[in-house]
Amino acid sequence: MEEDKTFELINENNQKETYRIIKNIEIDNIPYIFYTNDELNENGEIDIFVNSYEVKDNALILKEIPKDKNKDINEIWENIWQEV
Repeated sequence: MEEDKTFELINENNQKETYRIIKNIEIDNIPYIFYTNDELNENGEIDIFVNSYEVKDNALILKEIPKDKNKDINEIWENIWQEV
């Protein structure tokens, strides 16, 4: 999946949106993906999104992050954000 570095999602308006993969990680054998659409939010910042995921039938399926993993994900992002 990381070879492409981008993927598309269908938004709530049934339109395709392209997202850029920032980083893939794995915690306790669960893969996570950090990604962005590179658009500025109302604060002039670029939003970074993170989800766990699976690839099924060559499609990326994003999942909610389990609440018990939020702290781990935040700590990892604090350690890697300057690399990306």
